[in-house]
Amino acid sequence: MFLFERHSLKSVELKLRAPFLMTSEVQMSQVDAAGIVYFARFFEIFHQAYEQLLKAAGEPLASVFKNGVWAAPLRHAEANYIAPLRLGQSLVTQIVGVAVQASEITIAYQVLAKSKAGILGVAATGQTVHTFVNPKTFQRSEVPPQVLATLQSIELSGGRLHVVAPSETSAQL
Repeated sequence: MFLFERHSLKSVELKLRAPFLMTSEVQMSQVDAAGIVYFARFFEIFHQAYEQLLKAAGEPLASVFKNGVWAAPLRHAEANYIAPLRLGQSLVTQIVGVAVQASEITIAYQVLAKSKAGILGVAATGQTVHTFVNPKTFQRSEVPPQVLATLQSIELSGGRLHVVAPSETSAQL
């Protein structure tokens, strides 16, 4: 399983374009009694960016489930919380890294606090590892060609997709 170095996720600059950059606002359903985003909601935010990535690959989740050709369950998920986000605050979620192995992809995310004046800073970082499987047998399968083609065509953090050699276990962006 490949993981990006956690400290490097915090320092990636805002360079992406839609659909890999999402602007939204903190909703009432995302905050806890203290009025800040509840920790588990960051995984929903990451997943929304992942869904946009699949949609850009021509594989929206609704079609993936309907067609039943492949599935990509989570193998690993992590988040690091750096600054609180409050109800009504604007935020930007971006994919800052993608690593591809034969049957897995690791996606690195940043959630940035935003104001009318611009980006205030990184509020959270995270990464998810998805293992591609045949949904009937749950045996590993290769990353679908259309997903791989989209990943290889995007620019991330000023560079191209990081394709991981089997011996690598982590990397900086």
